[in-house]
Amino acid sequence: GKRIAVICVSESVGYVPGSPAEHLARKVELQLKQHVRKVKTISQDKVIDWIDQHDWDSVDFREAGKGLDAELVVAIQMASFRLHDGQTLFRGRADLRVQVLDMENGGDVLLDENLFDIMFPKNGGQSTASTTEGRFRNAFTDVLAHRVARLFYDYEFDREIADEARLMGQL
Repeated sequence: GKRIAVICVSESVGYVPGSPAEHLARKVELQLKQHVRKVKTISQDKVIDWIDQHDWDSVDFREAGKGLDAELVVAIQMASFRLHDGQTLFRGRADLRVQVLDMENGGDVLLDENLFDIMFPKNGGQSTASTTEGRFRNAFTDVLAHRVARLFYDYEFDREIADEARLMGQL
């Protein structure tokens, strides 16, 4: 029943529309809508508009939460994001920090979780000759979104293995 804003920034480029960070925020928002009952999300378009209007060039999730009239902010910091393992292999790797800020209580931190060294696929990689970078980036972003969103709902661990196999099959 809470109104939430999902905001993701990359340490290397901040918040840039069209970036992997913005794609991740959109996918996390979608996952939360699908799996968390009664959640009300603030659309990424509204988040982008607010950031554009306020020349947001530094990470201040509390300021954005207030400006967006959010009750909770899911703040995602992307410390690293890599798609390649050598020149001929796709293998995604990322480090994320996820915080939940309670805007009704001055931005108190309700959750602070580091998700280090997320890899996709977990074993091996995907040949660059067999798929495009865009398709691989989309699949890897799906994996990251699931890892973030599942902090907020119950999930079956066995399903994670099946989901990775399904994503690999789509490449």
